Amino acid sequence: MRIRGISAVFAMSLPILAAAIGTSCITGSLLCCNVVEPATAQNIADLGSILSPIPPDIVGSIGLECTPVTLLGIILTPCANQLVCCSLDQLAPLVALGCEAPL
Repeated sequence: MRIRGISAVFAMSLPILAAAIGTSCITGSLLCCNVVEPATAQNIADLGSILSPIPPDIVGSIGLECTPVTLLGIILTPCANQLVCCSLDQLAPLVALGCEAPL
């Protein structure tokens, strides 16, 4: 009887595990950001007025209000906003730079 219960829980968790496997980063950290904006000249200028120095050659997007994500974390509490991989996350949780969609 107990084996059936464990099997049922495992079977129900497979779709969540499959989704989590598709959330890995080649470079940078996996983050859950409330806002992801393109790294336009205006957005970088706006950040530069608050934070300095901002690297001039940002590739990707800018993530705002980001929290780190782990595989276990994404299974237990999925990201309600946007999952991104950010190469410059030293300013997290406020700002992460060089963000791209995870694999």
